[in-house]
Parts: sequence; structure tokens; C-alpha cells
Amino acid sequence: IGAHQDDLEFMACSFIFDKSFGGIVCTDGRSSVRGGEFAQYTDQEISNIRLQEQEQAAVIGEYDFISQYCFESKMLKEASTKRNELVDRMSEDILRIKPRYLVTHNPFDRHATHRIVFKCVLQALANLKNDFVPEFFWGGELWGGLDWIPESHRRIRYISSEQEKAMRDLAEVFSSQISDAKNYANAVLGRKLSNATFLDPYSRDQESFCELFLCQNELIGERSIDLEQYCENILSSFKNRAVSEAILSK
Repeated sequence: IGAHQDDLEFMACSFIFDKSFGGIVCTDGRSSVRGGEFAQYTDQEISNIRLQEQEQAAVIGEYDFISQYCFESKMLKEASTKRNELVDRMSEDILRIKPRYLVTHNPFDRHATHRIVFKCVLQALANLKNDFVPEFFWGGELWGGLDWIPESHRRIRYISSEQEKAMRDLAEVFSSQISDAKNYANAVLGRKLSNATFLDPYSRDQESFCELFLCQNELIGERSIDLEQYCENILSSFKNRAVSEAILSK
């Protein structure tokens, strides 16, 4: 579940390459940064392009399904009623699909809409806890890295060099975002390459690329903890490790 068109492709390519993948995109793309040939496009025109690009990615990636909810990002930020509508729709689809892995954003993401979508997914799962709990609930990385996350909460999925072209093809579908605006295609592959290269200073790389995820299972199910405690636990673990290693290195 991603906030925007291209979020699925940028944070979860390793899942797209699995046997079965389906995606939900929550917003309509009308607030997108635009440049080059798209610089003068209206909000509605850029939204139409973004929706088409996402559908094209689903064809290239051979997704089982793609569902675009088309909420306005601005409305999700401003109106609690719209967020409630998003939660209700998510709840219905999650219960219908019953995914083994549910991957979305994480609470440390710097993008406000990503954090809103994450909280909506979390609320949808809370509403469903008596009916369905996914086996894995992970948060992907987009506006920031997850290499600082303690190993107890960090999950890794590798991507082989043979899949590099497929990753680039999926990223380059979103030309409305790359055209004289942001070089997402190179940045996305660069981050996954960096993840693999800098993952472990004491061993050879297992694969050319990898994606990092935050394990968020503690937030769901019967023994779930609240989001504030979850975040504090991770930050405390990071602080304790960093301070301890700094002292030992003296």
C-alpha cells in the first residue's frame, strides 16, 4: 500500500519480483512536482498522467492487481473524514485479499502523506484484528534510509543484478516525475545499490542490490503495542547502541 503512484515500485521492487504482487495507491497524483514537458500541466492533467503511468507499471510488473483510490493528498492532510473513508476502504480490501506480507510506509518517513497513509493502514489493521492479521507487516523506505534501524527491527530483501533492468524499467515508467524534475530512476537504484554495498563492512555483498524494511509486527495483533511506545523503543535501542559503541571506541 503506497501513498502515491511510484511508491510501490520505489520501495518494494523485491516483492514485485515475487510470484504474487498486488498494489494499492491511495492518492491521485495531482500534487506532484512537475517539470520539462509536464511543467504547464494542470492538476487534473498531471493526475491523469500519473494514473496512466501506474497502470503501465502494473502491466510491466505483471501485478495481480492494482487499485488506485484517488484521494487528494491535501484532503487526507486536512480532513479526518477523508482519512476515515480511506481506512474503511483499506479495511475492506485487506480483508478481501488477506495478504501474507503487507508492506506500506513507515512512521519515520519524512513525507507527511506517507506517514498519514501508514497510520491509516495501521488503523485498518486494528479494525480487523479479530478477523485478519497479516503474517508480516513491514514498512519500506523512501524519503530517507533505514540503515540506522537496529538489526532487531530491520529486514532485508535482496535483488540480483539480473533484475537491474526490470527495476529501471519500472522506475522509468513514471516519466512525469523524472522529466526535468527529479532523477528518481537513478536515485532508486543508487539507494538499493548502496544498501547492499554498505550493509556489512566485514563480508562480501550477497547480491548487487537490496531493500531495507522496518518490521512493524509489534504494532498489530493481540499483543500489539501503541505507536508511540514502538517508536520510542526503536529510538532508545539506536541511542543505546550508538552511545555504547562511541564509548568503547575511545
